[in-house]
Amino acid sequence: MEIEFPREVVCLGFIGAVYELGKMEIGQSGGGEFEDIDSYLQMPMELIEPSGENPRVLPGKEIRVWLDVSDPWAETLDVRGIADIDSVEFFAGDGEEEDREKKRRYLYRDPPGSNTRWRYSPLYKLGRGVSDGVKELLGSGEWEEDRNSRFCKLRDTTLQAFEDEKFFTPGSVERLMAALVERAEELSQCWDERKRSYILLFGLGDGGRFLYPAELPAFLSHFRFRLKGVVGGGAKKAKKKVVSRTCALCQASSTDALNLDQVFKFATFDKKSFLPGLDSADDSKSKVFPVCADCLRVFSEGRSVLDRKFLDGESIYQVRIYVVPELLQGNASLALVQSKTRDFLKVGLQNESCLAEHVLEQDDSLVYHFVFWEKNQAQERLLLMVEDVPPSRLNRLGQCWEASALATGLFGGPDRFAPEEGSTRTERRYSALDQAVRTLVRTLTSLAGKNDNDVNVLKDWVLGIVGRLLNGQLADIRSVKGFVVTRLQGLCSNPEWVSRNASHTMRRLNAIIDFLCRVEASRKSDFS
Repeated sequence: MEIEFPREVVCLGFIGAVYELGKMEIGQSGGGEFEDIDSYLQMPMELIEPSGENPRVLPGKEIRVWLDVSDPWAETLDVRGIADIDSVEFFAGDGEEEDREKKRRYLYRDPPGSNTRWRYSPLYKLGRGVSDGVKELLGSGEWEEDRNSRFCKLRDTTLQAFEDEKFFTPGSVERLMAALVERAEELSQCWDERKRSYILLFGLGDGGRFLYPAELPAFLSHFRFRLKGVVGGGAKKAKKKVVSRTCALCQASSTDALNLDQVFKFATFDKKSFLPGLDSADDSKSKVFPVCADCLRVFSEGRSVLDRKFLDGESIYQVRIYVVPELLQGNASLALVQSKTRDFLKVGLQNESCLAEHVLEQDDSLVYHFVFWEKNQAQERLLLMVEDVPPSRLNRLGQCWEASALATGLFGGPDRFAPEEGSTRTERRYSALDQAVRTLVRTLTSLAGKNDNDVNVLKDWVLGIVGRLLNGQLADIRSVKGFVVTRLQGLCSNPEWVSRNASHTMRRLNAIIDFLCRVEASRKSDFS
């Protein structure tokens, strides 16, 4: 089935760029058996690239439960127990699989809501490793009644729905849970590294090879059944009157229109968002930015491209940054742009910073949309969005930072401010601007107190400064100075903080103020 793209979609900025990325990816991927579901699949876990000798986070692992069934190819699986349990590194492959194929095998997609009592795939997120896995799994011992036990949550939120919808035979879940309880100790030994995140994945064995959910008819049918109920509007039609709405993108009339929060959870109407805000209980919210099924598919593919190629989760602690590229002349003219731009659109950030050198080296035929957001379990919170940022603006900011770093001796030793020869650029793979943003955010947020609310308010304020710089506006230098002076009064009364942090903190603060002044002078010179 070949997708028919809407005849014309006119939507600028972040939304338009995501749509074009999705459209381009679908066009390159071709058809096949999974064409109807590929665009909706998501990664169940982040890909982690460990850095340094003692990384804060290690790559995730999948604990695989090999089910014992009577017929692996049946549309309804008769689960008799467990044949084996093992663990492998998440997203591992034999070297011949493409990333798209590896993502597909999990059949994963986030559930529609946090209280949904079913999942698209037989996959349960265990989270970080624990010291006492058996206690976590069994809870108080009566796991069936202990709603905090992982086994109770696994049964109620994931497995039971497969039996209720007749993808498992009656009694399968009871037999499977009994087998899991017997092997709780074995499971806990696979779930013990605190620096790793884990998923529990159910599949089957075939001649010694683990069969993932996408390879099994029962799980494939279940995924399509659930997807149709959400995207096709099956569940809604049975409950309420069918209303035809116009897609905000392609202008097509659709009775299955959904809101964009099916793709971006921070596209909500009761919190800060990039869409118009309405009360969440107001049913008219679906009329503000309704999206038809075809456009939702393209958007879902675009989100997948962002997560895979254009996501920076390392530059700012607990903040994720999308750098979304958009060709000013449209993707139809991709062949006319420089080869380095085509390469960047193809391979993305390559696990580097959102402000790495190859991001800034593009010409102004490309603009960027920056989206800063944070994830808290199933929730996503939008922190900042800056659209239409040309590479030339980024490079000018980088030049200002280079000058400030040299003038203030930022790269000098711990007890002096004299710059070392050749220290205008770092030896790292990051650009000067990348270091500027890291230094600004980390230094100013380090002045926060221990109160979480204080930290969150300060983080929003600092990101606001970053946003103004990216947007070509000026920061309020007076307010930055006032904040620094106020916070330093308290910190400097602590001898331990002075001996441990004062020297490098003052050096960085000096560079930050100098940088903001240079940006202001550069901006004013444009109008003189």
